[in-house]
Amino acid sequence: QQQQQQQQQQQHHHHHQGDQGSQSSKKSKRKRNRGNQQDKPKDVGPPPRREDQLAWRAVRVRCCDQSTEQNARYIDAVRRNAELVAERTSNKCGYLHIPSMDTRGWALFSKSFLVQGEREALIIDVRGNEGGNLTEQLLEKLCKKPVAISFPRFGRPTPFPHTPRALVLLVDQTSASDSEVFAHSFRALKLGPIIGRQTWGGVTGITRETPLVDGSSVTHPSVAFYAQGDQGFGVENRGVPPDHVVEIPPFAPAKDADPQLLAGIEAAMAQLLDVPAQRSQ
Repeated sequence: QQQQQQQQQQQHHHHHQGDQGSQSSKKSKRKRNRGNQQDKPKDVGPPPRREDQLAWRAVRVRCCDQSTEQNARYIDAVRRNAELVAERTSNKCGYLHIPSMDTRGWALFSKSFLVQGEREALIIDVRGNEGGNLTEQLLEKLCKKPVAISFPRFGRPTPFPHTPRALVLLVDQTSASDSEVFAHSFRALKLGPIIGRQTWGGVTGITRETPLVDGSSVTHPSVAFYAQGDQGFGVENRGVPPDHVVEIPPFAPAKDADPQLLAGIEAAMAQLLDVPAQRSQ
């Protein structure tokens, strides 16, 4: 009897463990089923519209050095100024900037003059120009006089060679060296009004320099500039005063405002209205 009772207890114990195992397996199956239901993709509605897809775009950013960034910002600033001049004058006036009186300045001037110089008026900007040796080449371009008239099959007749009928020069306190010589020559040849601020006042040429042990150098003044008339050597240490002084307030750059450029636009349009055929004659 004791053996029978022990066998019955063992069977009952085995049945109880089987029930617990079946219950735990049922629970694990329920969890797996819930996980599978969660993994199934939900209904997110219709696909996005095409206009919503077009609102997103990929942008690739390339890192560059400081000189490359400055050059890109310079090109963008010149483009914005040219667009502003064209908009304010209905494409009657062009704009170009000469950054320096060297090979780069000559290349940019020649490239811009092919397009901007075809307008009736032209604003030449030498603000920030630290000089070089380019004045003679610029004057050869700007002092041309028409000797004939070109009659195209379509379009209006144009003087040959074509030169703008009105010129305006923009200068400021950072216009130095050869850009001051250019400003003085611009006034002496009566090419047009000069607008901005008085130039830097250093037209003495430099042909050599001596390096020092600390990495700096000493320049040697080699070529003086003597102007005809009463001015003589007076451009040195004095600069070239503008015909119309226009200051730029401290807050103007933050607002993308350029009072000197706006004054140049007004002066160019005034010349076209007052003497419409002066340079063509």
